[in-house]
Amino acid sequence: MRLLWVIASLFWAGAVQAQLFKIENRQGAPNAVFDALEARINAELPQVDSGEEYLDATANAVAFSGRGTAVDYNSTPKRFSIHAAVGGAVVSELGLFDALDISDDKLKNADIRGVGASGAISVGINMGFLGRRKETVKKRSVKKPNGDLAVQTVKEKSGFDWNRLTTYLKFMTLDRDFGGVAMKTTQFGLAAKYKLLRGKNLGSSQLAKWSGLDVSVGVDHGRFDLATTYEISESVTDSNSGLTGTYNGQFDVGAEIKTTVLSAEVWTGVRLLHALGLYGGVGFDSVSGSSRAETSSTGNVSFTGGASGDGVLVFGSDGRPDGVHIRAFLGTQIHIFPVKLFAQWNAAVSPNKLKGITAGARFVF
Repeated sequence: MRLLWVIASLFWAGAVQAQLFKIENRQGAPNAVFDALEARINAELPQVDSGEEYLDATANAVAFSGRGTAVDYNSTPKRFSIHAAVGGAVVSELGLFDALDISDDKLKNADIRGVGASGAISVGINMGFLGRRKETVKKRSVKKPNGDLAVQTVKEKSGFDWNRLTTYLKFMTLDRDFGGVAMKTTQFGLAAKYKLLRGKNLGSSQLAKWSGLDVSVGVDHGRFDLATTYEISESVTDSNSGLTGTYNGQFDVGAEIKTTVLSAEVWTGVRLLHALGLYGGVGFDSVSGSSRAETSSTGNVSFTGGASGDGVLVFGSDGRPDGVHIRAFLGTQIHIFPVKLFAQWNAAVSPNKLKGITAGARFVF
């Protein structure tokens, strides 16, 4: 599963600029030897310029990964629906579709700053059971073609249309180890969708239908924990002094991220040949939360000729997501009653480099 490779890439990306590992208390050797060993070890660590950047980027990705896991954007239940969805997000220069098929070499060289994943089991309920619109019978006079007056009976509906409102509840808890990367997540959320404009057939044929205009608001809270261990053994030799520096050690690196997202969305779509749905829209998210580092290191730095130094992991302590995410989304849904299979692509206008993919299945009744 390529999503897992994207998650794991955070912990072994190469060709990086990070300075998370430093050698302090340098003694008995030129700085060039210490610097070369530092660079070699940093090439094995997360691809960020600082620990604080990693924490900020991961918090953004975790919050973004939950977009599209609850609301159904291309169908509305008459009674209820059940959904299962997973989502992933990255802060990276990777193209939006690269996570679908990415080679190991491309992944190692990708500028991945942070990753996040989310999943949810959701239940949607059409709120029409709360009541019907009030129906009033009125009579009015109309003129016939011959000029005579006739009384016409007209039925008018008034009041709130509960059938246009669908509410969603989502929840998920997961505690798994993916190839040495321990991931634990809990998600909980509520959302409400309202159809502002009803759909209609496009042209005289029923093979194409506009789905109308929908809006939604929601709130969700999630916690996402990542942890992994690096076993690192590296050595370098300085061509000028002939000294060889070696590091053998273990790094325990992880993060604990908590996010709360208030979201608002508007979208539209079409249904083609009754079975293929396409939709797109924009969303606004107010994001709050925190990201805390959990790191430790053991190991020693040794040099030929008696030189020495102390290796330390400089990771920073905490970070937080950007307060506002403005995004666009595009999705497709295959309708095989009562099953709906969907995939959705999300891209943030602000902050940039933030993108994600959500996919899953829905059972709509």
